[in-house]
Amino acid sequence: MKSRSVFFAILIIGLLYIFKKNRKLFVSSLVVLSLSIPLLFFLKEDSANGRLFIWQTVLTSGVEDILFGFGKHGFSQNYMLWQAEYFNRHVESDYSQVADQVNNPFNEYLLCLVNYGIIIPGLIVFGLVKWLNKLDFIFDPSKVTVFFIMVFALFSYPFHYYFVIVILMVCLNTTNRRMSNHSLPLKKPKIVMVLSFPLVALFCIGNYSLMEMEWRRETDSLNFNEISYHRLEKKIGDISEFQHDFAYKLHHAGKFKQSNRQIEKYESRRTSYDVTLLKASNYLELKEYGLAIVNFNLAKKMIPSRFLPKYELYKIYSAVCENHQLKVKIAEEIAQTPLKVKTSYTISVKAEAKRFLSIHGK
Repeated sequence: MKSRSVFFAILIIGLLYIFKKNRKLFVSSLVVLSLSIPLLFFLKEDSANGRLFIWQTVLTSGVEDILFGFGKHGFSQNYMLWQAEYFNRHVESDYSQVADQVNNPFNEYLLCLVNYGIIIPGLIVFGLVKWLNKLDFIFDPSKVTVFFIMVFALFSYPFHYYFVIVILMVCLNTTNRRMSNHSLPLKKPKIVMVLSFPLVALFCIGNYSLMEMEWRRETDSLNFNEISYHRLEKKIGDISEFQHDFAYKLHHAGKFKQSNRQIEKYESRRTSYDVTLLKASNYLELKEYGLAIVNFNLAKKMIPSRFLPKYELYKIYSAVCENHQLKVKIAEEIAQTPLKVKTSYTISVKAEAKRFLSIHGK
């Protein structure tokens, strides 16, 4: 199976079923589960190490406001900064080769903890555990489905998919109606609400799809129309990807200050490696070299395996600052960075740094 999270959830459910049905087989099944865990880990070791690193970073940096959290965009706005701070303190960390742009912690409970604090996720987990009650839930298809989603949420992000939320709500409603031992007749207002909900949802989805199609047309157009983008911003300006695209288009139109203003809006919800690079490039074009260096350095620390921010710093130290010591230092860093993905760009950058060091190195 492609998803190890799904496979692990199935194993847990199978183990609980065997425990309730035939306890003689439980010990052997437990052994199978114990052997499966390291197998699932080493099946995609880099991916597993990457998730462990994300969880470690969140648990060490993201619990400053553990009671109430950082708000709706707490994780997306702060995580890449936490990751940069980690690599600033642990320069030679083995995690530098697995770190990448992270938009989700691959754990719904950690995401909820960072965004909303410990109270809300604590109450949700307590309620679900109490609802599941005894292990007899293993014979109830609806409760098994809920439990499966809960386990799956430990290693992935199922609540980002609307159909999963719908399934969860249906299962909870089905079980609650069964537990009440009778079905309440739907009154007229309730019937209207039930029937109107899918119509309202369909209208919202259709309206959003039309706006997204309009945005796609503007994105694919050869000529950048800033007025059209400002009009679209009033409709879908709360989408981070739109702000990123708008800032990118303004940069290529030579409107670097306006691009940075769009980046400010983007960074009110999210921080990312690509947008930090774009901001640094804007400052570079505006000849604000100090701010360009700050942001290229930040991007470098966010994802240490990337060569682009290091090479941009190398060029700034060569042509603008004419700081030989800093140039040697960044050239050494480039030369020592392993080639995670071999491309003509990374090979040529590494070769240039090595040539420079062979002549001017210590």
